[in-house]
Amino acid sequence: MAELKAVGPGYTLRVVEGSSPPRQPSPGEIEVGLDLLRLDAEAGVVGESLASLLLPALEFDEELRGLVESYRRRVVIEEAAELGQRLGPALRHVRVPALYFPLARMSRHAATHACYFSLTPQLLEALSQSYEAYLPEVGDARDGYVTISPSRVRVSLSSVFASLFKTVLTGVGSAGLYFWLSPRACGPSPLLLDPLAVIMPEEGLISGRCELVEHLSEVLGNSGECRRSSLLFSARICEGGDEKVVIKGYAYAVPKWLIAGLLSLGAYPFRQTPSGRASNEYAHFIALRRVVRTPRVLGLCVSPLNASMAREYVEGEVVMNSRDPGAWEAGGEVLARVHRGGFALGDPNPGNIVISGGEEYLIDAEQAGRFTPVKGAWDLAVYYYYARFFGVPRDLVAESVRGYAKGVGGLWNEVRRELLGPRVAPFIAAMPPFMVELLELLKGLG
Repeated sequence: MAELKAVGPGYTLRVVEGSSPPRQPSPGEIEVGLDLLRLDAEAGVVGESLASLLLPALEFDEELRGLVESYRRRVVIEEAAELGQRLGPALRHVRVPALYFPLARMSRHAATHACYFSLTPQLLEALSQSYEAYLPEVGDARDGYVTISPSRVRVSLSSVFASLFKTVLTGVGSAGLYFWLSPRACGPSPLLLDPLAVIMPEEGLISGRCELVEHLSEVLGNSGECRRSSLLFSARICEGGDEKVVIKGYAYAVPKWLIAGLLSLGAYPFRQTPSGRASNEYAHFIALRRVVRTPRVLGLCVSPLNASMAREYVEGEVVMNSRDPGAWEAGGEVLARVHRGGFALGDPNPGNIVISGGEEYLIDAEQAGRFTPVKGAWDLAVYYYYARFFGVPRDLVAESVRGYAKGVGGLWNEVRRELLGPRVAPFIAAMPPFMVELLELLKGLG
């Protein structure tokens, strides 16, 4: 076999016959055996440190085309699956460009060859065009973008796993090798540092960098000043000039959600991970606008162990702090509209309903999900408990329950029945005396 070549930004990959380990005969040149390169591309036996050189290689011998295309297809499918895990429900609200997929995988191997960071705008454009052909593997593609379909990704992943299984059965033991290009002076590219920066979200910015100051600088254009809205909340109110935003952090293993999951006994499935809660809130801030006003999202960050969101600040009267019976009735009507619209909240704190300019806003939706009568009953019980636990007079909270019963319409009897059922009653029994009050109030409402 004659020597084959793949040329990328700042390097030339020379491919020879056999499974010889990689060597670097001269700066910017790498030589490796074809069998080893194929195993790395198909099964990652060298951690893809070699195969990743094929991602930006826009010139390669025709004999390598099948290998290059097979590897790139796998990368697109796997990165789509990873993005789905990261963005969760927010995935349906983003359009992903073809460029995202090679950048996402290349960013994982930045240490392997630092000169990836020398990619020029022209090369990025060429990369984008070369990956468009793989977009139908993971969703509905149009104009160089794809809306990822989790079901299509699952089908494509099954074919990747089948191919991987065959490769492993016939492979050679090359695991443990590690390889990199000699670093040289290359300018950093923000796109490679944060591949999420190239996707097109329906609202706001989406990032993989979770420092709150960075989020704030993107939104306000300066460092701003932040203060915690309350000891009870994880959100901060930040001001810069005439702009005011809320920065919310989503910590890992928050005791509140662990306890809530135990108390709900299956009545309500609580999301626990930071990225799961953040992406869920992003998706539901958008989806809930069919039935209630929600804040505009300005920025969302999701990373494996951290997440944060920058959103619009809503100025107004917080129902929890109000002593106006009308405000409490409106709070119950908001919960009813949410349920009637097909949603449940899981954590329906009256402190998260704000009346601004005669309109009601729901400012927290991180545990929102699909409505069922059981979840509706859970929501109503938690709403009542929150209010009474924090000292709101019984007659005011009763206005919310009446507002809910009036606004939820035909669902009222189903929710009321579930409040006394086996999946919600244990929570009620664990929270006397406030839940006893609620049950007495329900009897009066019929």
